Amino acid sequence: SSNPKHRELIRKALAEINPISSSVTHASEIGGFVYSLKPNIVVGFDIEESTRPTAETVGRVCRDPNELKNAPSPAYLWTAKEAAFKALKGEKQPKVISEILILHWEKAGSQYETFSPVGSFSNMRGVSGRFQTYVYSICVTIH
Repeated sequence: SSNPKHRELIRKALAEINPISSSVTHASEIGGFVYSLKPNIVVGFDIEESTRPTAETVGRVCRDPNELKNAPSPAYLWTAKEAAFKALKGEKQPKVISEILILHWEKAGSQYETFSPVGSFSNMRGVSGRFQTYVYSICVTIH
């Protein structure tokens, strides 16, 4: 975010929690983190201004044209792919984000959608939503 102290505050909070897995994200005026204390759960988190990821930009990280067509918006797909990428650590993380394929979305409420990456990432589940002018996604991998 634009506040230089945000990173320091997040690092301090995470140090106090001492999570096994954590993911940090920020946009221009907002930021946050998610964490897991369970060794078999790895988390990923991303947030973007809803108008920042364009269909053209997001289309470049899609393996299948149906990814963008099925997604609620380009921002939802972008943050979902980023969160999924962050939830894959070490050798499980693909070299490029386009290797993560997200075709299935399901409305879970007035402001939330769930998603499930497919293929070798089928053990992941995620949720995306809106907060003011932002779209965010949280993804969880269970080993």
